[in-house]
Amino acid sequence: MNKKKTKVLLVSAFYESSMPSLREHQYSRALVEGGFDVTLFVSSGSNVWKYSRSRMKPTIPNELDKENSRRYGFTVIRRRALVRISDFFIIIPPIFLILKSDIVHVIEFRQGFTAIIALIAKMAGKKVIYDHEQRGDRKYTVLHRIDSMVRRVLIHLGSLAVDHVRHTVYANKEHFLKNSFRKVDMTFAPLGADEDYFYFSQHLRKITREKLGVDREDERVLLITGKITDIKRPVDVVRAAVSEGFVVVIVGRIDQELENSIRKAGGRKLRLLGWQPMAELNKFYCASDVVVFTAFSVSYWEAAATGVQVVVPRSSFSQMELDSKEQFHLFGTIDMFDIEDESISQSFDIEASLLTIFKNLQKPCTKKRKTNNEWLWVRRRSNLVEWYKQKLKVIKDV
Repeated sequence: MNKKKTKVLLVSAFYESSMPSLREHQYSRALVEGGFDVTLFVSSGSNVWKYSRSRMKPTIPNELDKENSRRYGFTVIRRRALVRISDFFIIIPPIFLILKSDIVHVIEFRQGFTAIIALIAKMAGKKVIYDHEQRGDRKYTVLHRIDSMVRRVLIHLGSLAVDHVRHTVYANKEHFLKNSFRKVDMTFAPLGADEDYFYFSQHLRKITREKLGVDREDERVLLITGKITDIKRPVDVVRAAVSEGFVVVIVGRIDQELENSIRKAGGRKLRLLGWQPMAELNKFYCASDVVVFTAFSVSYWEAAATGVQVVVPRSSFSQMELDSKEQFHLFGTIDMFDIEDESISQSFDIEASLLTIFKNLQKPCTKKRKTNNEWLWVRRRSNLVEWYKQKLKVIKDV
């Protein structure tokens, strides 16, 4: 007789089916591999809001739903939001799914409906696990302050329901503790890079550099990826890189006004490629010698998996977890942030700090470069399954 599988309902506002390095995909995949019955409940909306100030084009989030479900074994259920304001959603709770689940795993209470689902699950006697990612309050404008207040209220409400909290960097943990009604069990749970997409290839490096017009192997390439916004200070990064002789490659969505400023700073050394599918990103990491991030991202691990040198801000998280790694280089000081690991103060001189790092970086030696398995999701997936089994046992024993 087959043992009945434990049913997990994973809840989040967003699931970009073409982005397998995100938690929604990897958690679902991992738990199926661990013997759980997994349903992923998400909105039908893109992670790019159509009224966003960035003016970026919304994605098509469901394009690979069927393929991913067939390949990995989890069920995806999408529901249209009744109301959406940026990352805040009002969606009719899936009562039937909650009641038939054994565990409800919720990502981000700031999304609104997720806090409501957690409270309903708690009242229904379900075990509730929560992933918290927000790192601090936004205070740039009156609207940001109102948004931060709403988010704090949602976290306070949601915290009443949770049995366990998972966080990706230390600033997540501190923000949750400041906005929780009670102390709960908390676990550091770093993200990862999908091993099917991120690895080092000398062949990819060679052909991609040729397409970028980089003729010499000793000519250094610096890469910037992700959603390119002014808060990430890309113009400062470009100026510092160009002054040190780097060819600068930028891959990501960007608004027109910011693009003009970047082009002016980069000149002939700039390769501005726009958005690229995830399947294409690896070749740019392979072609690069240095990747720079000014805010925490899952892309830390994607870049690191390819063996490239990674430059990141100095924070309590990066200082504790990454400073001892030869592959990582930390710039700045912990007190430079408006929001730690997310937003660096405009008064901090990023350009000067990066110049110091760039001057000390050695010339690339790609003969020694290889895939770094330490940062792959394959390890994180096994860790998640073991964590689930341990925590379920703890809850059961209590």
